[in-house]
Amino acid sequence: MGNISTNTTYTAQYSSSTTPRTYTIRFLMDDGTTVLSTAQVVYNGSPIEPAEPTKIGTEEYSYNFTGWTPAVTAVTGDQDYVAVFEQVAKAPKYNLTIGAFTNGSVTLTANGKTDVVPVAGGAYQYEEGTTIIVKAVPAKGYHFNQWNDANTAASRQVSEIAANMTLTPTFAENTPFLMDDTWEQAAFISNCAAATGVLTVTLKDRTYSAGQWATLSVPFNCTLDQEDELYNAVYKLHTLTLAQDGGSVSFEFIRTNVVEANEPYLIVPRHDISTVVFHGVTLTTPAEVSRTTDDRVTFVSGLWKQTISGPNEFYVATGNSLRYASSLGTNVKGNRAFFRKINDAASSPAPRRAIMVIDGEEVEVEIAGDAIEEVQDVRKYIENGVLIIERNGVRMDAQGKRID
Repeated sequence: MGNISTNTTYTAQYSSSTTPRTYTIRFLMDDGTTVLSTAQVVYNGSPIEPAEPTKIGTEEYSYNFTGWTPAVTAVTGDQDYVAVFEQVAKAPKYNLTIGAFTNGSVTLTANGKTDVVPVAGGAYQYEEGTTIIVKAVPAKGYHFNQWNDANTAASRQVSEIAANMTLTPTFAENTPFLMDDTWEQAAFISNCAAATGVLTVTLKDRTYSAGQWATLSVPFNCTLDQEDELYNAVYKLHTLTLAQDGGSVSFEFIRTNVVEANEPYLIVPRHDISTVVFHGVTLTTPAEVSRTTDDRVTFVSGLWKQTISGPNEFYVATGNSLRYASSLGTNVKGNRAFFRKINDAASSPAPRRAIMVIDGEEVEVEIAGDAIEEVQDVRKYIENGVLIIERNGVRMDAQGKRID
């Protein structure tokens, strides 16, 4: 356009376009240089924000995203938006150190996670205020003794840790104790009273055959685990009933892995067991216990050697059978159990048939008399020149005929 020397009129000229005007929009981290996203956005359009950014924390702080600066608005030109983070001071962390140990294991449980500590020990870091369950488990043949701070609880709680601390467990070997099943009552009680502390108890000469019934009673509590040979072989009396005519008795046993002191149990092993051992137990005062759900029949613990007699007392015998005791006495060794019919008139017949329900399976068992006793165990009576032998409460002559 040149110099104007006369009146002149200028008219603006426009050309049409279908391409909208766009602007560059960027979203940046709070350092102002790290680009999270970039886009071309039309005039008056709405910028699309990227996914909420995160900022890596430090030892002392964590960071929470709070928004963008400036506030995101409709586009009128090129624009950078910068992420804004709130700085949050972290709770301090402390070390829980477990010292080296032997003859056991240690676990730490906190925040839903369990760590198994190696025997060499190690340091584990927790935020202030964390509660940790520390558990020491002895190996077989050992028992937990105490922690280095003299705490004797094998499982303990560190509540809201607030400082570095060190815990070291110690385990001690159990005292061996051989329990003789031929001890008389006085000897049994005396020997049990003398055996103090945590024991590994071995039942002398006690063996079990696979699938063959046996019984058990011991003067201590014990929870069996999969490493114990009697695991899944112990049964507790669940129901017991005697028919009104006294002729049959029904037992139901349920499996248990908890052995309670002085209680009677039925044993049904799944494999041969040559030695019965209980680890980490403390003896209680031995006492005979009777269990029943029918007041006319009881399942009786027999901790010490004793003699049972008469057709109203019967026991588990070989071949998964039940047998009456001899009317003149049948010796039962210790750490076993037997059955006793009670609260019936003396003339009431002894039960002759038993229904045993084991693992939900019903087995019918005849209750038979003792095998014919040796002559010296029978006691012979001469009445009017006739030899009379008493077997299982029945009087018979020398030819085996019953004498009423």
